[in-house]
Amino acid sequence: MPFDETRRRLLTAAAARVRASGYRGASVDGILGPAGLTKGAFYHHFPSKEALGRLLVDQFAAELARTLDTAPPTAEGALGAALSEAGTALVDLCGEYGEGMEGMRESLTRALSAWQGRLKEASGSPSRAELLLAVSLGASLLAKVLGDPAIAARLASQVDAPASARAEGLSYID
Repeated sequence: MPFDETRRRLLTAAAARVRASGYRGASVDGILGPAGLTKGAFYHHFPSKEALGRLLVDQFAAELARTLDTAPPTAEGALGAALSEAGTALVDLCGEYGEGMEGMRESLTRALSAWQGRLKEASGSPSRAELLLAVSLGASLLAKVLGDPAIAARLASQVDAPASARAEGLSYID
């Protein structure tokens, strides 16, 4: 099998497994089974699972960038992108970041900085971009934990609403 094809199969299987089970839940064996490849093939392409993880962060960040490119430059557009498949995968990786994943910090930082940069371009304000990034990360987490994907629209309306109208209609705060 050609080198590029093997690598593509590993990345595709790893992305699917990480989306389904999280980074920590995605064992090398669990990636290899669906890819139909051996550990030798894995370690020929990646020196470690963490090296593969860094590439996945870059892949999810690129997918998210494409989603943000087509999203409206509003809070709702930013939050919708956060709840995209790539956005939630990236947020999940941020949530799992910790001991044993130090090498992924650089990739996660780069991905979040790029995300914030795109939000700054859309909003025209560094502080608004920071707020939208924080709300996007939180909305993705809340949507997952509460099982409520509509939360993004409700939060977006709060971000875009005047201060006097905020916090109305957010039932989990009541």
